[in-house]
Amino acid sequence: STTGASLFVAAEVCHGGVSIAQKNFTFAVPFDHYPRWNIWIQFDDLLMAHIPKEARLCFTLYVRPYKSNDKMLNINGHKSMGAKDFPVG
Repeated sequence: STTGASLFVAAEVCHGGVSIAQKNFTFAVPFDHYPRWNIWIQFDDLLMAHIPKEARLCFTLYVRPYKSNDKMLNINGHKSMGAKDFPVG
């Protein structure tokens, strides 16, 4: 059930505290005890051969107010965050 919030994830590849690929976002899903996106996150601007051994894949979970007409709900390819999006944790 929804509690007035929706969740989405940002993923980025970092090396030395610097992002080395464009940040990717999932679509937003209504808040649930077991949120699921069931999608692949791809970094089209990064070749495997160019990823340093020390690089890290970093995930950030964001929460935003839930609206049933939210354009982020169930739409892939979200590229930016809004003023009301907050990182969790």
